[in-house]
Amino acid sequence: MGINEGIAGLFYVLSGVIFPITILPGWAQTISKLLPVTYWMEAVRRGLSPEMMSSLPGSTGLLSMSNLELILALSVSAIVFFFISAGVFKYADRIARRKGKIDWTSAY
Repeated sequence: MGINEGIAGLFYVLSGVIFPITILPGWAQTISKLLPVTYWMEAVRRGLSPEMMSSLPGSTGLLSMSNLELILALSVSAIVFFFISAGVFKYADRIARRKGKIDWTSAY
């Protein structure tokens, strides 16, 4: 459970939810721009308050993108992460089955 919370917290920080991705170091900005959550949060912000977002130039780091570019980036990154996730799950499932851990029961 701790690993889940840690990864979620990392995505939370890197996706620009807490503060703009423009204040992150360069390497973290690169990672941020690969995450679908970054584009999702920007789309939500634009959808909820387009006037306010247009009056904050450069605040999120993604305002230079048009709405179409934003949706395209969100779609591409989500598709890529879907295939990465499916591959990791398949690999982990195969390892767990090989070790016989799938059939284990616990009283937890």
